[in-house]
Amino acid sequence: MWKQSSEIKPSTQYSQTLKYNIRFEQNMDKNALWKSFPELETPRLWLKKMSRKHANELMEFWGDDEVTRYTDFNSFREIQKIEKTINWVNNRFKDKYGIRWGIFLKENSKLIGTCGFNSWITDRGNKSEIGYDLHRKYWRKGYMFESLYKMITYGFQEMKLHRIEADVDPNNMGSQKLLEKLHFTKEGCLRDNGYWKGQYWTTLIYGLLEKEF
Repeated sequence: MWKQSSEIKPSTQYSQTLKYNIRFEQNMDKNALWKSFPELETPRLWLKKMSRKHANELMEFWGDDEVTRYTDFNSFREIQKIEKTINWVNNRFKDKYGIRWGIFLKENSKLIGTCGFNSWITDRGNKSEIGYDLHRKYWRKGYMFESLYKMITYGFQEMKLHRIEADVDPNNMGSQKLLEKLHFTKEGCLRDNGYWKGQYWTTLIYGLLEKEF
């Protein structure tokens, strides 16, 4: 869920600073890893936990039909529903099922988007699916690439993920370009793979292995 287009021009220097070599550890302590909500830093951004005080800022883009065009939820119209969604995503971290970061500008602490791991499967392959969205005002500035590069690095290095997946609408060309710049491979097309907003949706499946990043 929560996928959004974002066309970017990645910085080669930034990418090189985050390259690393790790070993996949099958027997990891999931409880020890998620004792506290992780905060991630990039050159221009902070990835941090959201709270109910951010509901009005989230409404700016979760309430935008263009931003939610390819998501599996309708645009929000009520602050109370956004507050409940914030509680829901934070509880998923508390229950060790997934994690959703708010994307904040360093220069003014403005919340401009969200990204995260929608699930974390450890018993069959140690993999996760990602989702992301971005305020329309900040599209095509490289912010989502910057966020996802750091998040994926965290997933492979700290969570010891072996595989990361993303489902994308075939018409969402911006999101496809973003994933390909992050070295994801388009693996196939799942016809009528989901049902939301009153219709069936076909999705493209993109995958990234730890050794490919």
